[in-house]
Amino acid sequence: MTMKTGTTATPAVTAGEKEETEKIPPNDANTPRQFRMVALDLDGTLLNSQHQPSEVTKACLRRLEDQGFVISIATGRAITTVYETVKALNLCQPIPVVCSNGAQGYMCSLAEGPDGERKVEKKPLFSTPVPAVVAQKTIDLAKEMGCISQYYVGEDIFADPREPYDYKVAELYIDLTGSQTQYVKDHFQAAIQKGPPSKQLVLCKVEEQDQMMEAFDRELSKEPILSMGREPILCEVIWEETVAFGDGDNDLEFIQMAGKGIAMSNAADVVKKVADQVIDLNNDEDGVAKTLERLEAEGVLVFSTE
Repeated sequence: MTMKTGTTATPAVTAGEKEETEKIPPNDANTPRQFRMVALDLDGTLLNSQHQPSEVTKACLRRLEDQGFVISIATGRAITTVYETVKALNLCQPIPVVCSNGAQGYMCSLAEGPDGERKVEKKPLFSTPVPAVVAQKTIDLAKEMGCISQYYVGEDIFADPREPYDYKVAELYIDLTGSQTQYVKDHFQAAIQKGPPSKQLVLCKVEEQDQMMEAFDRELSKEPILSMGREPILCEVIWEETVAFGDGDNDLEFIQMAGKGIAMSNAADVVKKVADQVIDLNNDEDGVAKTLERLEAEGVLVFSTE
């Protein structure tokens, strides 16, 4: 699943990401199906404007978990920025988390630390790093265009703001995701020495987005592009057994691959076009919980015991 944070005024473009995705004919939204997993994007979907899951949503997901559903998270964020959501959901079973634009997967569970505080323990599921040549070209092109580049490796996030405005943009992203970002001035040499990145982002002004997308598409079109999140099975659940909710234009593959892909009312138009269903509720209106409850009541959402 190709994910990135979707609710920010500062666009974030993933290295190798394409602007358009071929539309796949949707399923019949009213056809009863058997499912085993509910997969949720975070920003703009599961989380409200306060960056929290509502009490209504948490109660709904816990009830579905009691029925046997696997509740999973899919996000463009780094794994460390997902911990607070895992704690807030407070589910009994481990949560599969696909993060860093689909490049990494972890199984996250809650445990009690030595100080009595809850902590998140993670077990790696898979990892698909950005090819080295793509990573270096992304760094070089971002610098050439005067944009901020972010380099994700392990649990570390590096960024290279240079001007006062750059720091403001970087802080906006940090405030949104809760990420702990290290600023670098060595052209990412320290980051590169740690290994290939799981994800790269380039942050720019809104008015520069189209120009930047064209430049990246032109410069990276001949390089090996990541095929993210195409693991056919996650926790022994195939995509056809998954109900997925998303909103950002980078959720396209995620929504298309799911057995039932649902777009929030606040979703990008391109996401709505490929979704099996577009709901009339946004992330501040308990859209996820109310839709799941309605699908259950209509007999569309049925847990598969097979």
